[in-house]
Amino acid sequence: MPQPRKRARRCPRLDDDEVKEEMRQLYQVLLLKPDEIAAEINKNYNLEATPNQVRDKINKLGYKKRLGPQQSEAIYRNVTKRAKIGKESEVIIDGVITISGKKLQRSLARNLNATKQYHISQGIGDDITPFELPGNIQICTPKASGLTLTLTTAPRYRYIPLKVLYKLPIWQFSQFLDKFDLRFQYPDVHNNSNFKITAHQSIPHSPILRLIIYKLSNSIYMMGPDIMTILDRVNEFQLQEPLKRLLKNDSPSIKAMWDRREFPNFIAEMDDDSGPSETPLSTNDPDELEEFLDLGFTRHRSALTIEAILCDNCGVAEIFLENSNLRSADADLEDFTYNINKTLVLAACRHPRMVDYVLRVMKWANPSLTELEVVSMAVDLIPLWMKNQPKRTCGCTKMYDYRNPFPEPKDYWPRDPRPSPHALNRFLRLGIDPKGTKLWRNLIWEYLDKGEIKCGADKYKDILAHFETFLRCGPNIINNDIEFPSATLAQKYSDVFSVQNHISLKPIEAALFLPRPEAFMLLLKYGALLPESLFTTDRNLLAKFVINGEFIQAFSRRDLKSVDDLWPYRIEAADSIEKDPFATEKRQIEIHLKKEELTAATNLSLQSQNPYFLIKVFLSISIIAINRGVCESLDLQLLRTLFNTGISQNLEKIDLNSPDFEQYNRRYGDILFSAIACETVGILDILLEYEKKLNLQERAHRNPLSRELLTYCPFRNWNYKYVPRAAERSLQALKSLVAHGFDINGGICGCPLDISGSDEVETALSAAIAGGDMDTIVFVLQSGVDIYAPCGDIYSLVSGIEYAIEMGRLDATALILSIEPTCYPLALKAAEKTPHDYMKTYVQNWKPDLDNTTLPSGQNLSMDLE
Repeated sequence: MPQPRKRARRCPRLDDDEVKEEMRQLYQVLLLKPDEIAAEINKNYNLEATPNQVRDKINKLGYKKRLGPQQSEAIYRNVTKRAKIGKESEVIIDGVITISGKKLQRSLARNLNATKQYHISQGIGDDITPFELPGNIQICTPKASGLTLTLTTAPRYRYIPLKVLYKLPIWQFSQFLDKFDLRFQYPDVHNNSNFKITAHQSIPHSPILRLIIYKLSNSIYMMGPDIMTILDRVNEFQLQEPLKRLLKNDSPSIKAMWDRREFPNFIAEMDDDSGPSETPLSTNDPDELEEFLDLGFTRHRSALTIEAILCDNCGVAEIFLENSNLRSADADLEDFTYNINKTLVLAACRHPRMVDYVLRVMKWANPSLTELEVVSMAVDLIPLWMKNQPKRTCGCTKMYDYRNPFPEPKDYWPRDPRPSPHALNRFLRLGIDPKGTKLWRNLIWEYLDKGEIKCGADKYKDILAHFETFLRCGPNIINNDIEFPSATLAQKYSDVFSVQNHISLKPIEAALFLPRPEAFMLLLKYGALLPESLFTTDRNLLAKFVINGEFIQAFSRRDLKSVDDLWPYRIEAADSIEKDPFATEKRQIEIHLKKEELTAATNLSLQSQNPYFLIKVFLSISIIAINRGVCESLDLQLLRTLFNTGISQNLEKIDLNSPDFEQYNRRYGDILFSAIACETVGILDILLEYEKKLNLQERAHRNPLSRELLTYCPFRNWNYKYVPRAAERSLQALKSLVAHGFDINGGICGCPLDISGSDEVETALSAAIAGGDMDTIVFVLQSGVDIYAPCGDIYSLVSGIEYAIEMGRLDATALILSIEPTCYPLALKAAEKTPHDYMKTYVQNWKPDLDNTTLPSGQNLSMDLE
């Protein structure tokens, strides 16, 4: 007679909410058996639970390894509602398991018969269904975020068991924090659901703290925007105390594997380009400032101390002086020790009401100069633009980022880090001849000739503001001859007017050859006389170029709008005997593109008989949308129309070897790279379809170094590292490249990576490690990347595992060792050299886990709930 099974004796600690949640995770997510679960919780909670006790508790709690009937019904109702509005769905369980497509349908069909599914599809019972989705189940759109941990795999590639991921160091904080959500990387300021606060042992915490721990334990420095966003959330949810405990490593329940001695550098080493106003210490709240100083923030401390003193902000200045050991050797203080004249002029630019005082000091410092000579020198020292101008750098470049310590007058421009033209305006009122200043005769024209691209949009606007200040001095300066301010302008003038050794010209003639139209338009606005030389359309046999007739008509009637539109076409080749039949269409299309009238440009290109205009508009809209930063639905619609209706239907008219194709398509490689760098995945997919549709053929070329015969893709720039850049910036972009045939291990079409002119060799693995996103690292490893491929400094190349240790990436190191234990000797070698003590300790104490072996290629990693 069979004996009845005895129930295991009760273990009270298994009723704790924390232990029950741990058991649920291990049973439902990791699919562990009762004996494995017992071993895990005994280790984590110092228990002596038996497998039978765990089994009975799981049965009593009703935990299942598959979705239950109520869960299935709630999921099916949500998926059906989303389908009716055209949205696809995938189910994410515990932030790790992803179910979608046929697998989701099969899983739901187990608990829902056909009648029930029909009722749900018709909306029957939506208002009476009491069951809601539990917090561990999410329904979202596939590929909604490039940070989603998607454990898909390609057949024949490396396979990573899910349990390997759960044994990474970042998952070992369960004693203090919930399971780390790998999908949460950069907090969304509009999504408060990511910042739900829970409590454990009366210590509040949130995903923000997990994010900080992850970045600290992997030596991922936080730049300005990251730090400010996180600190805003810390203040909003009053997490200052828990944050302090985490960073100071005071709590015994935190098992962060980072060396707290490195933390001051972690905070202090911000972006070199960020100024004092962009750092956390730039605050007017003394209490907040004191907390930041306690946390170890030091960047621009000296400069902000001086600023607080100038602003008479006693509270902030007192905190700085109490917590800062100011030294004369501080970099910010050294900025004030350069040429006194340049420093004084900069002070006048920062606050024009100091002009009279500054001039008195400059006169005292330069006794050999007259008062007008001092004023003229001050005008020439106005620091409009300092890049690549070492002789004019006054040593106070960082002062541009200081806040103005003086009250601003009512007519003052909006606060801007660059000097406004108010100081120049005051200088010019003191009786000097503006025509005799070096700033007018030479410097300001050199700056204008560099254009907006080299100067930057904001700096170029500031240069134009100073240029307009000169023009307000009247006709005497507007119509007076000037010497050629630069050799480039002289050459452009000679090309059009066929004049050699010409020593002077009118300002409006010089403005005609500037890259931007604003200076020319300002001269027209202020009534500049138009010399006869501008009205000639004769094609001089010696001239290379002539002025366009339409442009002449536009500036003759002082039509500034038409001048702006026609500026790119103001000068045309003089040797064009036959008129281009498509010249008018081309000009109209380019004007529409310049104004970002994208629909009009698309329609014109579709109507044109020139198929290459389709390519021009297609690529132009792509780069406009990429630069905009947000891919709007209209952009994608226009690109899809151009691709499907235009380019695809005119393939027989497009000759890939023609000069026209080379002209219009030459920017494709740059645009493809920009789409990757800016993470505009929608545009990236269309660009890759465009490349595939044109039946890209590999062509032969020779390596300029070894003369070895290689192949390359003519559409792409073979010097660009598309795959590594995607691995560093965007997981979804990387997936798109791999899906379109890009080699995860190679450069372009399997060609060796080009390292000429570069100090560093990048691979997909090294780029993913540098980026620090674990989702991308997992995908790269799953895709079969070569762990031993050389990367890093070109003079000291290392393998992927060595690079991870060198960068201080603890979790990436643990993952690589788990799936490739044979690389441990290299890891041990790298650990001896690393400055990160926690990395050295971890590697030296690492032991291979026999369970952490990669599965044979082709097996399915996704959690199948069947």
